[in-house]
Amino acid sequence: MKGSGQENRSGIVLVDKPQGVTSHDLVAAVRSTLGMRRVGHAGTLDPMATGLLIIGFGQATRLLKVVVGHDKTYLATIRLGQATTTDDAEGRMLPSGPDVRQAVKGLDRAAVERTIADHLTGDINQVPDSFSAIKVNGRRAYDLARQGKEVELAARPIHIARFEVLDYRTLVLPGKDMGGVDQQPETGEFDRSSSCEGALPAEAPGSPSGGLEVVDLDVVVTCSSGTYIRALARDLGDLLGTGGHLTSLRRTRVGRFDLETPDLEDRLVTGQVSARTYTDRQGQTVSRNRVDLDQSSEEILRGSISLVDAARLIMPTIEVDGEEAAMLANGRFLKVGVEGATAAIARDETGPYLAAVLVPHGGQLSKPDVVFRRDSQR
Repeated sequence: MKGSGQENRSGIVLVDKPQGVTSHDLVAAVRSTLGMRRVGHAGTLDPMATGLLIIGFGQATRLLKVVVGHDKTYLATIRLGQATTTDDAEGRMLPSGPDVRQAVKGLDRAAVERTIADHLTGDINQVPDSFSAIKVNGRRAYDLARQGKEVELAARPIHIARFEVLDYRTLVLPGKDMGGVDQQPETGEFDRSSSCEGALPAEAPGSPSGGLEVVDLDVVVTCSSGTYIRALARDLGDLLGTGGHLTSLRRTRVGRFDLETPDLEDRLVTGQVSARTYTDRQGQTVSRNRVDLDQSSEEILRGSISLVDAARLIMPTIEVDGEEAAMLANGRFLKVGVEGATAAIARDETGPYLAAVLVPHGGQLSKPDVVFRRDSQR
């Protein structure tokens, strides 16, 4: 296996996820390339989405639950005038009538921005979309939804720090029926390429008279953990009376990990998507995408972020001495107050190392939530 002999290494890998594969596919690719069993990710990206996926290997997987809770920034395109079953471009288009078309014609950028400011910014309650990965009675919501079952998810509090319209454009999509129901392809699948390809500006000469007028918004969203951008697209469309869905999504930041960091290019792991066809256990021919990483195991390890550096980027840190580090290694509490997950950094003759992640235990007392082995850090 590639990367054999690296099992004791630990670190964080920053991956630029390509479109068309799952977050699990990226984890599998890193696991295979590094030759390590212990690999995981912090925060799922849908197959349609691209952008920053944080992957931990070795002991760094124990830091991922802290990363999951960080705020995030996304670039997205929202289409108003069409709703889909999944609230994104992977779903089937839902019927729309004259009232929807009239609502689209009556839109302007100021009205959209006012609706966002009044209803979809700050502290709000959001109902996750039914195709989310949330578990309902032990089963993923998307599994139930794909079976045609009703999925009812409770609203949850989220915080939208920024929801800004970067570009507003009105388009006419060709080949659509204006008689009240949008025509579906014979396969029943949504054409993902329809986000812009083949569309004409509404005011363009020669626009197809039978076309469907829609509005595309390029937006940037900074939000708390647990926010569904698809649901924001859905809710904005509902508030405006137009219906809405997501046609593209790219995650650019998770906490202090940011794709726009100038020196990140040398660290970023990328990959190419290719189709793989195989026969499953039922004898059916199955085709699915896979991802092949562009970097070797040595390049990935060289660009990875060490446990100590990752901890300093992920959470507050405190310095502990040798005696305190030994206490933490034995699971003992420290007489130090912390307000949230905090990394305890110790030092020996080889340099600093991550001793534990501390969590509050009332007053000036904290307990080790996770303890790290010294011999598997770098």
